[in-house]
Amino acid sequence: MFKRKFFELRSEFSHHIEIYTDGSKDGIRTAAAVAIPNSVKTARLSHNASIFTAEIHALDMALDIIRHTKSKDYVVFSDSLFSLQAIKSCKVESPLILKILKDHNQLSNSGKSITFSGSPAMWVSEETKMLTSLLRQDWLSPSST
Repeated sequence: MFKRKFFELRSEFSHHIEIYTDGSKDGIRTAAAVAIPNSVKTARLSHNASIFTAEIHALDMALDIIRHTKSKDYVVFSDSLFSLQAIKSCKVESPLILKILKDHNQLSNSGKSITFSGSPAMWVSEETKMLTSLLRQDWLSPSST
């Protein structure tokens, strides 16, 4: 049922570029990732970064990608309801949230349409599975310190 709802949501945005974000923490290692068609970007964060910081950082990475592409319509899927709520409510408790709000406004004013959407883990797409796997294998493994 949830998977069907996710595919219905995706069909609503069929003419948008889909972007998937993820943040992950394994012990003291923290990383963020963004997947767009044909590309994945990852970032290792400081050891003391929280999972919330990783999720917010991934959303910020998505906006940076949008800034450097020519398309106009985007949908950004995140499985972090808490991060999406923080952005939606404009709670500026973090400098990174303030940056996201400013960047989103600037990109919107330049003619880009950006929709943030939840993609709860129960709706997991292949893109989200791939991001989580990538983060755990490449960025969070002990050999990547």
